Amino acid sequence: MKLEKKGRVKRTNRGKELAFIVVFTLILAIFVYAGSHPIYNLIDSFNRGDNANVGVADSGSTWEDGGGCAISSNALYCSARAEDGNTTLTGLGQSNIINITIDVKLTTTVRDGVINFYDNGDQLITALIFYHSPTLANLSYGHWNKTQSMPIGTYWGNYNDNTYQNITINFNSTSNEVRFFDAQNDTGWVPALQSFNDVVKIGVQDTHVGGNNNEMYINQIVSYAYQPDNFSITLKDSWNNNTLNVFNLTINGTQYNITGGSVTTNIDGNATTLLDITINAPNFLEKTYNSYDIDGNFGILNANATFGTSRHNITAFLWPQNTSAVNNFTLNLTDGQNFNISSGSKLVNTSWNTSVGITINTNNYADQTYTTNGTKNENHQFNLRTEDTFYLSFYDDITGQLLLDDISIELINDVSGGNYSTENGSIAISLLTPSDYVIRFSTDWSFEREHHI
Repeated sequence: MKLEKKGRVKRTNRGKELAFIVVFTLILAIFVYAGSHPIYNLIDSFNRGDNANVGVADSGSTWEDGGGCAISSNALYCSARAEDGNTTLTGLGQSNIINITIDVKLTTTVRDGVINFYDNGDQLITALIFYHSPTLANLSYGHWNKTQSMPIGTYWGNYNDNTYQNITINFNSTSNEVRFFDAQNDTGWVPALQSFNDVVKIGVQDTHVGGNNNEMYINQIVSYAYQPDNFSITLKDSWNNNTLNVFNLTINGTQYNITGGSVTTNIDGNATTLLDITINAPNFLEKTYNSYDIDGNFGILNANATFGTSRHNITAFLWPQNTSAVNNFTLNLTDGQNFNISSGSKLVNTSWNTSVGITINTNNYADQTYTTNGTKNENHQFNLRTEDTFYLSFYDDITGQLLLDDISIELINDVSGGNYSTENGSIAISLLTPSDYVIRFSTDWSFEREHHI
């Protein structure tokens, strides 16, 4: 039987009229990403009074009138039979036009109509179709199937009169695909009718699809592109993730003095230039980024700074449960710092890359010393043991297991002695007088052993 000793003896809707709203979003190889904002451009509000001539749009482009369309009630109104009601707006061939919103209504569920999208050379990319047919429950909308010569395609959405709905169409000029979706339906990416680069032209056509008269109103057309924000930098403390409000920044030799927690430079967030960046904040180590790719990082740098000293969050608890906090204690550091703590914790700063010994002292508990790691920030919890206490554990000599048996213990010094016992293999004997001790212990089946301490 062996003895282990622990311790020591010592402490909308928008909606103008009852209109069916269709929202088209065109994405041309450039996709929306973090660090960008929409730049809106009104193509046409049609707010210019009733006129048989569709006329000039707010964007300055002219509608090419094919008959059957006019300005009515501050909207583009097209009504016809067969395919003679149409008008076309050109001049949209700009790669930065990524999204177009169109507000449109059909007056009843027995109306048909088509909105076409063209590339250069009048090539039809795709079309959004509103179609009523006896084979369908009500007016459906869909996209022009690539295999069809007439606008009879794949229908994937329905609506009733006087209901509003958002439909989005995406264009990917890299894969030459289009995608239609709303809140309930999504076609996924499907082939466009033609290869394309830009959406140059929008055509509104009241095609006589399902054997019904055609009638369509469009209230407004707005385009918007996603413009990358200028390159922005935010600096945070790597210890607690708090934003640092004051720091100095050097980018390719240009200096910025930051006082508001972040900076937006005059550098385009989509620029392909590689930048050399140095960041300095008071009391923090210098941070350097060589050849930083701002375009590849979406025009944003979220930097983390390391404090210029090693930080150690010190707490104290009572052993052995280690759950009861000790609020009052003293910390003595080998670098000369001393602290009297009454709150149960202390954030201690020591020199970077230097190990420092921290000794905790509090009444009735034994002193402990912890040596810091000087190259990182860390938490350390002292688990305090009552001073003037023996923590004894008894183990089987052969198996090495804690001895769970009735153990008799005698503790003797020069002037006094005491008898103790344990059945779980461990015991703490407190309030001892500092002295040399003899410990005798035995079980019913073992010889008495003796240790001098």
